[in-house]
Amino acid sequence: MARFLIVVFGLASGVMRGAADDGKQAVGDFGIGQGLGQCVAAGCQVFRGFLADDSFRSGQPVAVRVEEWLLGAPIRPPETIAVPYEDHVRNGDGGGVPALAWEGVKLSKNLPVTVVFGVKRGWGVQAGNPVVVASGDGETALIRSLTREALRLEESPGAVSDHVASLSRAANPGLAGYVFAFLTRSEKVTRRGLAADLLTEMFGSPSVPPELWKEMPFWMVMASGSLPREGQARMARRFVEMAQQRDPDAALAGFAGLALIASPGAPMREMIQPAAFGGLSRAYTGLLRAGKMRSDQSLEVLLGIRQE
Repeated sequence: MARFLIVVFGLASGVMRGAADDGKQAVGDFGIGQGLGQCVAAGCQVFRGFLADDSFRSGQPVAVRVEEWLLGAPIRPPETIAVPYEDHVRNGDGGGVPALAWEGVKLSKNLPVTVVFGVKRGWGVQAGNPVVVASGDGETALIRSLTREALRLEESPGAVSDHVASLSRAANPGLAGYVFAFLTRSEKVTRRGLAADLLTEMFGSPSVPPELWKEMPFWMVMASGSLPREGQARMARRFVEMAQQRDPDAALAGFAGLALIASPGAPMREMIQPAAFGGLSRAYTGLLRAGKMRSDQSLEVLLGIRQE
């Protein structure tokens, strides 16, 4: 199963397979959703089929006999598609994009696979290369479900607000990954301030794996320019709330956001209530003493620990 390790929520920088616990499973599902979302934003096809080859060589494409198109079917669908393949173990260097997509798939003739395939370049997607190759029942069902949501959001972009609301009611990392990509990549999100508002709502959601929370503030602040003052104040309050939680993942995520708005003159810096600084200072020094984070000059100036 393709499992993406997200670095600043870019496309996959690595892949995990055979998750042994729920945390890794959640990260993997989120990565599949995000990978599919970025692929759809760039230009994507998703199809299900069987491996038609009986021998496999790294660097040589693998023939997939297509049985079903889930997304982006061409006018005249081919019966077989040559999907680039690399074996990162044999390459010994981690391989390229195809190696990440195929990692962990045990190739054999007639193996059923579901392929997320880039047809245009953008958002880390390379045209003519696979983004995800899935062979297990769970990942195949996830991709099928997400392609249905992709079609729905392409037709009714406003439904993304309902999706985000659902993420707080029941954990769904795959959908969260797709929604995140939709909010940060899709040209369908046209209502001013919507992406920033919904990213703020997703921040700390149980559907986003906790180890990925700290990467969200970058994208939240990037989108914050479209927010009215009350929306920016809400985002700043959310950073403060997260930073003071006992959960280290939440606290680190909150301080990641505060560090981004700590520059003198930054609008959201002025929206932090003075009464919050005492608790923030205690939380910050506690994380430093526990070795959970390194000292940050901009934060220490913001918190009054050092002078500007």
